Formats: sequence, structure tokens, C-alpha cells
Amino acid sequence: MMPTLPTTRREDGAPSNWDRYLDLLAHRGVPEKMRSWYVRQVEGFLKARRPASLAQVTAEEITGYLQEVSAQAQLADWQICRERSAYPTGCLRNPGDPALSR
Repeated sequence: MMPTLPTTRREDGAPSNWDRYLDLLAHRGVPEKMRSWYVRQVEGFLKARRPASLAQVTAEEITGYLQEVSAQAQLADWQICRERSAYPTGCLRNPGDPALSR
């Protein structure tokens, strides 16, 4: 059974960060059945790094985390690309950037 995705709205009815993230995934064409995988990847980052504020997370922090995960798991290039795709485009530099290579 697929885990339930977080979709709680704020008290004022505004969408939560998870709602906005799920909307972004839908806009990017991520199939609904795959969205829980993307959520788990971001949850892994949040658990590992525990940022004080999501608004203050930098591309460098995400890039560093992805480099650590890929090195520890000995991921293939396609798996690294899939990991990167879980993060909003604005958070990462160009995938061809040498700083992202292992």
C-alpha cells in the first residue's frame, strides 16, 4: 500500500509546503504514483540536515547532501539524476555543473 502523502493545509486555508511541493511535482509531470518517492527523498534530506528554515536551504547544502548519499550508496549516474530530480529546480545548479559531479 502506498504511503499517504502529506497534504494538510494551514489553519488559514493556505496550502502547506507539502501541498506546494506536490503541486510542483504535478506541474513537472511526475506521475502521481511516483510522488511519494519524491517526498521520501526530501524527507531524507530534512531528517539528515535538519535545516532551521526551508527558505534558508541553499543549493550548496542540497548538492553536498546528494554527493554524500551517492558516495555512500555507490549509486549509478541514472540514480543520482533521479535523486536530483526530487528537489525543486530552483534549488539546484545546472546538472551539467562540474560541482555536481562525483
